[in-house]
Amino acid sequence: MRDHPGVRRAVLVGLLWAAAAPRVRAAETAEAGGTGWRLSVGAIYRALRGISCDDASYAQQEPTQVDPGNSGIRAEVGAADSADADRAYDDGYVRLDDYSALDGLTVYWGYPSSDQVRDGALLFHAADGNYMALDRTSATRGGDADGAGAGVLCRAEKRLRHAQRVEFGLSLCLYRAACSASETTRAFTDEQAWSYSRQTVWDAYDLEGRTPPAAPYEAASDGSPDFFQINQAPTTRVLERDAVSSGAYAAYADVATSADVDLTCVSAGARVELALRAARLTCALGPAVTQVETEITRRESLFGGAPGQAPVLVNTWEDRASNREWKPGLFAELGAGLALTERLHLALLARYDWVGRSAMTVGPSVYTLQLDGPSVSATAGWTF
Repeated sequence: MRDHPGVRRAVLVGLLWAAAAPRVRAAETAEAGGTGWRLSVGAIYRALRGISCDDASYAQQEPTQVDPGNSGIRAEVGAADSADADRAYDDGYVRLDDYSALDGLTVYWGYPSSDQVRDGALLFHAADGNYMALDRTSATRGGDADGAGAGVLCRAEKRLRHAQRVEFGLSLCLYRAACSASETTRAFTDEQAWSYSRQTVWDAYDLEGRTPPAAPYEAASDGSPDFFQINQAPTTRVLERDAVSSGAYAAYADVATSADVDLTCVSAGARVELALRAARLTCALGPAVTQVETEITRRESLFGGAPGQAPVLVNTWEDRASNREWKPGLFAELGAGLALTERLHLALLARYDWVGRSAMTVGPSVYTLQLDGPSVSATAGWTF
């Protein structure tokens, strides 16, 4: 039998393939992930949507100045149109007699000076106290702060199915991030300005063309000595106010908030990975549960003083509260990775967690924590 060249070539190719087949299968197994598990560790930076508080303030209930009020001796002159008032002035008196209720007249009056007779009328006056006009403007406002912090992350990924360049699997993740936020807010402002004035009552009694008894004159309740009648009530009354003094005061309250929010999140989601040579693109989506540990410290400081002067610390209040709770939610993640070797893998990931909100009462304020937020992480992984 003759030796044919084609036969020799076929035999040679078969022998080479038989020798190389185990190595090819081993390389395919390594490329597919071996056992199908990849474990990764890395760092994560997590942000919160924000922390806000309402406009409550201790300073709203705090007296921020001594109320000047209305003070001084009030004149006993009655109402101008009162028919049953005894009137005592600084320069005389007009009192009721036995018949005043019937005829509206009285003989029971007196005055010390002839200067009180003016323009056909008897003029009396009395100091009627000090009065204050107050202009006050107060306002309150809440505050907002952004929170963020770093932490550590562990991830386990399991390949469930592999089809050419696309891999389907499961992504398990655990991370813990310590977020913090601080903010100082001008929570309360109060501006006041006031002026004092002294009020004087001027009452005029029409003499109807008559000449009164000469001053000084004091009549008894029976009208003696001259039995001269005048009206029991003044014909006219004028209230005169003279400025005495004025002042101003300004107060404000600053609220300093410090919040520590520790997030411990466990998530499990469906994962898809696309291989482009050494590069990897991934996405994952699924449920998550987050333990939220919060501690908030609130310090309010009230300052006050006259405009143009350095403010003085009036009062301070400090409150602290903590809370721990579990919050269910969802997550979505996109990532890009690079296979350095058949086993070693680096990745950068962007993730968003939907956790919801939480509320805490600290002192007079209610704080609302918006726990949703994005995160970025960098990991190194090993495929088994």
